[in-house]
Amino acid sequence: MKRFLALVLTAVLLLGCVPGALAAKKDTNTDATALRDSEWTWFYLPSTVPEGLLVDISRPKSIQMYQTVHSGEYGYEEYADSITLEFVSGDEALRDAIQIGETEVGVYEHGQHYGAYDSTKKAPGYYVDLDRIQEPGRAVFHFTCESEHLIYEKDVTLRILSWEEYPLFTTGGTDEKVITLSKGDQMSESQMRQALLNLRTEEIANQIRQGDEEMYNGVSMYPELYDKATGEYVPCGDYAVGANNNTESGAPVDRLFSPWQGYMGYWFKDYGVYEVRADIHMGNIRTEAKATLAVLPYRISCPAAIAPGAVAQVSVTDAEPDSGRTFTLEVTGEGVTLDAEAGTLTADENAENGTGFMMTATPSDGGYPVTLSGVIANGALGGEKFKLIQAEEGLTLPLISDEDGKYQSGQTHTNRYLSTTADDSAAYMIQEIAAYYEMEEFLDREEDALRILKDEISLEGVDVTEDVTEQVNGRPARIVLGMIRPGDEPDYYMGMLGMAINRHLVLFRVFSYCGNGGTTENLPPVTLSDMLGIAEQVAFDPSQATITTADGALTVAAKNGEQALTAGRRIQYTAAFANPDRVNKKAKNDTVEWSVADAETGEAPEGIKIDKNGNLSADAKIAVVKKVLVQASSPIFHTSATAEVTVIPQVKKITVEPAELFFYVGTDTVQTVRAVLDPDTVPPIGITWTPSKKDVLEITAADDGTAQIRALAAGKYNVNVKEPGGKACQLRVSIVEPVTAVTLALKGKAKPGQTVTIAVTLEPKNAGNKGLEWAIDADESVATINDKGQMRIAKEAQAGTEITVTCRALGAPEPVEEKLVVTVE
Repeated sequence: MKRFLALVLTAVLLLGCVPGALAAKKDTNTDATALRDSEWTWFYLPSTVPEGLLVDISRPKSIQMYQTVHSGEYGYEEYADSITLEFVSGDEALRDAIQIGETEVGVYEHGQHYGAYDSTKKAPGYYVDLDRIQEPGRAVFHFTCESEHLIYEKDVTLRILSWEEYPLFTTGGTDEKVITLSKGDQMSESQMRQALLNLRTEEIANQIRQGDEEMYNGVSMYPELYDKATGEYVPCGDYAVGANNNTESGAPVDRLFSPWQGYMGYWFKDYGVYEVRADIHMGNIRTEAKATLAVLPYRISCPAAIAPGAVAQVSVTDAEPDSGRTFTLEVTGEGVTLDAEAGTLTADENAENGTGFMMTATPSDGGYPVTLSGVIANGALGGEKFKLIQAEEGLTLPLISDEDGKYQSGQTHTNRYLSTTADDSAAYMIQEIAAYYEMEEFLDREEDALRILKDEISLEGVDVTEDVTEQVNGRPARIVLGMIRPGDEPDYYMGMLGMAINRHLVLFRVFSYCGNGGTTENLPPVTLSDMLGIAEQVAFDPSQATITTADGALTVAAKNGEQALTAGRRIQYTAAFANPDRVNKKAKNDTVEWSVADAETGEAPEGIKIDKNGNLSADAKIAVVKKVLVQASSPIFHTSATAEVTVIPQVKKITVEPAELFFYVGTDTVQTVRAVLDPDTVPPIGITWTPSKKDVLEITAADDGTAQIRALAAGKYNVNVKEPGGKACQLRVSIVEPVTAVTLALKGKAKPGQTVTIAVTLEPKNAGNKGLEWAIDADESVATINDKGQMRIAKEAQAGTEITVTCRALGAPEPVEEKLVVTVE
């Protein structure tokens, strides 16, 4: 965007005509219109005006109508076709003070600001008839102005003043008013005004504004310069050739030029003595004033700002070295000491920042003395106090304070652009612009702040001396110091500061510009300390912000809680914001970007990918186990969260050991089973154990493929054991009555070479687990027994041999054992 250096202090309103857009209906939006030539809502009673001042109210004041077309950069302008006036309130004696009439107002064709101009056109207007007014007073009138496309209504307060009560300036006096400056220096508008009139504008403004309505107070001047050498007058107002166009030919223009178009003052290219003449308009008062302006070939060379404790070299530079002039140097002001013989100026180390001083050089030939205003200061801002502005979204921004009258401040565009400018009479000018922009992303992380500061601060046209990043109040700030060399104009120092806070970019620009000093040698530089002083006062209150980075903190998880992904399958992941209600106020704020990386290398894993909706998938041919990280990132908040998942090869078969479990009513036991995967190189991750009925089993699964099972209710159930790839098997679980007793009986005769059966009776009869284990205390040369209780007597067995048969009933928490002695016959 590169908007920083593109900021300007003035705006030009381009007015055009788009009648088609307004023809259907007259616009009554009073916010979009303005009454023209109605600024002078106060006038002086002629009978009280001092002799010698011209009272001029003979011509009606014309009224124009404005509307800004919102769809573009052009405006719509046309004169009123009719005006009605209604007395609202106030002194009855002023009821007929304002009259409606026609006036010659030459207009452009179709009311546009371009095209053919017709000087014969007339339009309704108003004028103040002072002949009808005998006493001072105040009244409110309601204007209704109607044109082809517009209807505009406005209340206007008329105030009639007496000179005795509210004098604008002091009349009389014979003291010559003189301005002196050196070749190449600037003459400011305020200097010219002060030289022409001893105005008490602040006092008058306060007096006039004592009423209920704030009255406009001002003075318009149209100065001219009379060159005594050539006998020529040179216009130098805002719209004079010399002020706005120094490329025109002619000697007067060549001597006088102003790159700032008259707003900041004028520079002179040549020496000379001029007479300043001005036609001054104040309401219905007109007068003329004169002063002498001397553009001199000599100047004081000394920095306009000296740090406390510093010593500066002082001298007078004379562009006419053969003149034989010598100079006497003097200094006034606290905190500085002049050694004229050594040519040095020393600032007291304990001097307060911002303390001013004035140096004067008086020539020996009786010519005009020259002066230089200076300040004791560490840098251009010189310890000036700041005024804090409460901006939007919890931001607090500093401006240079105007509490001591030295600086003026202004705010426009609802604090989106903030600016202050030093008074023109200062030795140098400081110009600060603070701007903040609502970005599309949040910039609370240092890396994000530095990235945006690098992109947004343009250094085009700047000779950079320092470009540093500093931590200020826990936030990164980029500070750039340098020099701007604009060509024909004097060079000037510049400092830029950028801070990224929440979703706002805050930018400041400070200039140290030549005033009376004339060259960069007399300028106080903009220092790192100056810019840090600004940065330290930038504050942010998250509680006042509509939305913060904390609202955009993320968590991420598999939609169904999966911990493993089998090759050939996919898992759906979801991301959740910490405060979704605030995040989702703007749809773009909830944007999430997905990525996957190898957990060990951080690189993109081969055969594994995730789409824009959070679907993680793995190629079916993956044959080795991989751990990967799934990450959800917010490009708006710069927050992120990860979840680890194991990608495993496909499983051919799953079994469980043991395949069946028995639990016994009246007991509380836990048994462990294990899932076995084929191939056995696949880790048993993400195995699920799902009983066929709820609330009958308590199953606790472990990461190693085992599960601990506790019985909760009697019955027979199945547990579905499933691996992430979908292969499954069944575990049978029975919760039954236990065996409490075993009875054994021999069936048949135990003769050598014969088989006998040991009959078993279990109690209770409904015991659920009838599993048995058999054992005998003889070797195979005597007898053997199988798992059905069938015992075969060996042919070699001797008659009378005793064989002890042991039967263990397994259907109980502890096996129930019974013995039977069998004698070979």
